[in-house]
Amino acid sequence: MFMEDYRRPSDGAIVRFHCSDRASEAKALLLVRNERTTPLMEKTDVVDASGTKIGERVVWNSRDSADAEITWNECARLYAINAQSLEDALTFEKSKAWEPAGCWDARSW
Repeated sequence: MFMEDYRRPSDGAIVRFHCSDRASEAKALLLVRNERTTPLMEKTDVVDASGTKIGERVVWNSRDSADAEITWNECARLYAINAQSLEDALTFEKSKAWEPAGCWDARSW
């Protein structure tokens, strides 16, 4: 899986971004829906510009360990953001800093 770390200079906080192309939308969704050890905070549909559902997005956050993950798919493409706090994960997602990043070809997995 393609993975890149982003470090915030002000305090050294790390946000990790993952992207991979899967063999099918069903395989990507399986990874999105996979249970985590942290509580599920939010589940939403991902839609394209015309409003057609193209995936799902889930937000997991552990209040105890300060660990957050946002995972979503767009058809067969899988994305994930991991951060030490939910605020950092959401801020990074909204920043779109990850958009020019490449994705790993995991269609054979």
